[in-house]
Amino acid sequence: MAEAICKKVIKAMEGTIKEKKLFQSASHVVLAFSGGPDSLCMYHSLKALNESLNLNLVFHPVHVNHLLRGDDAFKDQKAAEEMAAEMGDQCLVYQVDCKERARNQGMSLEEAGREIRYEILDQVAEDVAVSSGLEKKDVVIAVGQNADDRAETTLFRIMRGTGVDGISSIGYERYSNNGFKIVRPLLDVYKKDIVEYCKLSGLNPSIDKTNFQMDYARNQIRGEILPFLEQCEPKIKEMLNRLSDGASLDKAYMEKESRKVFEKAYVLSKCTARQVTLDIEVLRNTDEALLYRVMIKALGQLGFNQSVNRAHLKQMISAIMSESPSAMFNLPGGYLCRREYGFVVFEGCPNPKEVIERAVGFVEREQPLVAHVSRSWLDEHKVDESQLEIRRKMAGDYILIKGGCRKKVQDLLVDMKVPKGRRSEAVVLAFGQLVIAIATGDGRLRYSQGAKQEDEDFLNNRLTVEMSLSSC
Repeated sequence: MAEAICKKVIKAMEGTIKEKKLFQSASHVVLAFSGGPDSLCMYHSLKALNESLNLNLVFHPVHVNHLLRGDDAFKDQKAAEEMAAEMGDQCLVYQVDCKERARNQGMSLEEAGREIRYEILDQVAEDVAVSSGLEKKDVVIAVGQNADDRAETTLFRIMRGTGVDGISSIGYERYSNNGFKIVRPLLDVYKKDIVEYCKLSGLNPSIDKTNFQMDYARNQIRGEILPFLEQCEPKIKEMLNRLSDGASLDKAYMEKESRKVFEKAYVLSKCTARQVTLDIEVLRNTDEALLYRVMIKALGQLGFNQSVNRAHLKQMISAIMSESPSAMFNLPGGYLCRREYGFVVFEGCPNPKEVIERAVGFVEREQPLVAHVSRSWLDEHKVDESQLEIRRKMAGDYILIKGGCRKKVQDLLVDMKVPKGRRSEAVVLAFGQLVIAIATGDGRLRYSQGAKQEDEDFLNNRLTVEMSLSSC
């Protein structure tokens, strides 16, 4: 019986490693090692597989002491160091005040602890790569989530309200902030088998007593809700994981299709490091299920890493489908989404200087636009050069168009399809409310009819004006 359980765990991990190619190209493993049943089982069984499969992996166990449980935390730290030594490795130990991080960042202890662990694992991976002269693909981070964790996560997300991505739950791999692959070789192994593996292999894992406290939502799911559901359906965990598997396939397919739409809609000539512009006609011909993903991709390209709620997504879709050519709304973290005629524009979080400049209504250009005005035209229209001023546009400003008719500057900007959010940036050369030349925030110059002439007289007798806010 003992041998059968151990073989079952080893076989399941071997299947996961081979099928998902978790350690392909890797030569070093940075291993999250609390010393508990999960990480100890993963560590011990990976050591066995390293030998039987000739993986030639070098292990770097990492223990993080969150300073949360008094003497117990230091006992677990010492135990982790001793267990690693017994397996022939030196355990790297880090002590971080989790409570302080949670307090400073306004997050829960669980969130702070997770953030701290992954930051440290990422940094150790970076250190290993640099010190050994390795590429990032050569160093893998291994964490010990198991099949129970996956089922609990799926149920937790269903309870909170989620979509396909949330139901897909924990994946077998992802990438860290520094670009190292994070793998979960225990994800097909259930907790009961992990506990038995440790017991039958003569291992003595540390037990975190806080896992049994019901003041954490996940602990309540683990200790109360899932046991109750198992009374109704003994295989509820397996069913939740099958649901997650199906959702993962759907997610992968929609990711692939949404990537195609994103690439088709992407307007390269209007995109910058801080702006992503998408063609609205492409988006209008896209199914709503894919539109959500396309918009999240656009924001992701700008470094947006917060969750976008359904209300924000519906606002964006409404702007896409609307007949109105202009709309703008704020997203979390200072990001913006706006409609500009045939485009949807996503903007990254601006720096503080740019926030102030936008509030004033004009962003100074590195190379201001220069207006060239015919002095003959000024004389014809009885314009006193000494009374000319360069300023921002004002209500009541007008420009002369064909036939000497007047047109409101505001209407001109609409006709020019200057985005609504940028119309206030316009700077004018004006005599009273007669606008002789106007420089738009997006870099265009327009003149009153006839103010810029191309004949020889104009070239020899013209007024040159820098359309800059500093000229005001």
